Amino acid sequence: MAQSIPIFITGAMWAVWGTSPGKRVVHLRIVDADSQRPMTRKQAVLRTAGYLLTFAMGGAGFLWGRVQSAQTGPA
Repeated sequence: MAQSIPIFITGAMWAVWGTSPGKRVVHLRIVDADSQRPMTRKQAVLRTAGYLLTFAMGGAGFLWGRVQSAQTGPA
């Protein structure tokens, strides 16, 4: 459980600032891919939930992303 604290902190920063700590340092923001508008609180919560689920499954979500990227080519 203690290992997931950084994920919760980053999720809170996404919801409040719309960016992660590192992106904030270099003045970057996370935006919606379709509208180019800042991410909503709902998107921040869903993103955090996805990270927690991936963490709970030992990083399988990140691995799956690499498999799909290899199959479809770079975006």
